Amino acid sequence: GDIAIEPKAGKECYREDDNQREDMWRDDHKAQIDKLFGDNEVIDDKVESTHLPDESFREIFWRKVLKAEVNSEKYIAQAFSFISSTMVPNVVCVMQGFVNLSNDEQNKGLEASSIVQNELMKAIHAIGHEGYFIPFHKHAALMLKIPSEIASPSSWKEGEQALLHATNILKEKYHIHLYMGVGSIAREILQLKKSYQHAKIARKSVAKHQLSLRYFDEIPTNISVQKSVDYIQTHFSEN
Repeated sequence: GDIAIEPKAGKECYREDDNQREDMWRDDHKAQIDKLFGDNEVIDDKVESTHLPDESFREIFWRKVLKAEVNSEKYIAQAFSFISSTMVPNVVCVMQGFVNLSNDEQNKGLEASSIVQNELMKAIHAIGHEGYFIPFHKHAALMLKIPSEIASPSSWKEGEQALLHATNILKEKYHIHLYMGVGSIAREILQLKKSYQHAKIARKSVAKHQLSLRYFDEIPTNISVQKSVDYIQTHFSEN
């Protein structure tokens, strides 16, 4: 189950479109950013898998995949015999966050991780998709399957709208500030560990459009090229 998290007070120090305040925000919330998932109750990977409920075994299996502890197609085939869900994800999102409540609200306690999971699953299901929520210590992963006709995660606008809708609800209704990084598309299960690593890189990158959602495929591979592109967009956008 989820461990109740003691909410911590925080303060807004940025606008959603103001990347220049990113460093200020990071410094201000450095002690809080790990709090949201810091008390996650992570199922022990050493537990005998066949004795666990389907959902718990699925969590263990996908966590092993993301941690690069699975390198055998035979093991994957055996694992799928214990998992009822047939959805095979092809992209990983990594999330962190904090709870920002007023002083008189701090004593209530909040099962923040559970609320995050419920809102994200609700948003993903609403667009006809399935997702796997995998808790880690100090962060969590969301595994999704992007449609095959979508070339890159940042091009999946339906998915982006669903994730932003969920993060807005979490912020407005529960005072939970969630920040996500989206990794690269994996063509096979064993490549999901790379998508996971890319998602962690994206999570810590400078925001291009909004602080709550960042994509690995939008990180410039050549800084000088990106500076040229930014200059052109700034000075010749009307042409």
